[in-house]
Amino acid sequence: MAFECRQNEYGFPADIFSLGLIICDVAQLIESNKRSTMFDRLVNDKEDSLITLHPQIGGLRELIIALTKKSASDRFQQLEQVQKVFAQKELCDSKEGHLLTARNGEELRKLLKGATPGSKIFLIEAEYDGNFVVEGESITIVGKGEKTVFTNSGSNSFVVKGMGHRILNLKISKSGEHAGFNCLRVEGDMNSFSDLILIGGAYSVKIKGNDNKLDKIQVSVAIKGIHITGSRNTIDDICLTGDTTLFDISVPETTDFFKNLVATFSNIRSNRDCILSEGMYNKFSRVTFQGDFTLGIIFILMRANFNSIENCTNDSFSRLILNIESDNVAASNINCHGINISGNNISLTKATNLERITICSKCGGVELTNCSAMVLAATKNVLLRNSVFGRLERPTI
Repeated sequence: MAFECRQNEYGFPADIFSLGLIICDVAQLIESNKRSTMFDRLVNDKEDSLITLHPQIGGLRELIIALTKKSASDRFQQLEQVQKVFAQKELCDSKEGHLLTARNGEELRKLLKGATPGSKIFLIEAEYDGNFVVEGESITIVGKGEKTVFTNSGSNSFVVKGMGHRILNLKISKSGEHAGFNCLRVEGDMNSFSDLILIGGAYSVKIKGNDNKLDKIQVSVAIKGIHITGSRNTIDDICLTGDTTLFDISVPETTDFFKNLVATFSNIRSNRDCILSEGMYNKFSRVTFQGDFTLGIIFILMRANFNSIENCTNDSFSRLILNIESDNVAASNINCHGINISGNNISLTKATNLERITICSKCGGVELTNCSAMVLAATKNVLLRNSVFGRLERPTI
């Protein structure tokens, strides 16, 4: 209520005062239990600093102050004055590259619809419910780590289209009836994702676009893990945890490389293909397996030509197998339980302290350099350079 109404002095400026409070309430989304105290401090104590709006509608701040002056004579007297402000002043910032803040899912969806190239949307520590689509070009979304949580929705939680977007420092969680959808679906090109925590979902990450980069990604309890059908995508430093009987990293034929894959496994109950490369020209580097492995066998499968894998370490697994089932594959600095080769033109370098290397009798052009194992099962057409084996056997395949 305007101050003059308490003295039974009602006029149009009192309506102007009420309009100012309504605009303030809508623009700032004031909690109902705090509304009365805030309005009192704004009007009576002249605490203009209480008005904190989104940068996108920052121009409304001066209008709210002008409409809510305590003295009726200090306020706008006519509605035409308000209309003039709207006509002359840019109340909503539509410039490229402006900074925005979203405090809940509804606000974020609205900001994404109006975001322009260069926009940066900052998220607070809160839950953002529903599904979100990032379109256009060069939009940055920055959360505050695991306390910025995207919760269940009836479809894919985060869909990234367009190109040049950056998604940083947030958590996406899907469970229960929504577990059949994806946490993150990337349909665009040249986007980057960093410091993400992905929990649950049919696929934690599904990438259909090209030239995307993901680094520092934590994945847990996904049904099928990571699926990539695009080209030249880079995965750098990814940690997989949880019930790994559900995990699958699938890299079909159009994808170009994985980089620095860090997989942490626990609760393994059966044999599992943890890395499956079915495409050409894939590159795997700095692949590290960590965790408590007690049952079953973990496989790295190379099923397409011109793949390469380097710097593969096995920190605690007792049964890690590299299967090379295609041609023109190079592997170097490999530390695992065993290697099976059934392709042609294979180069194996610095695969040391293995239990067994098996090379199919039909293979040709296989070279082993600086390798060592307890058993080498191979025919005489394998070229050995500075390699040492406990004993030689004929392959059974």
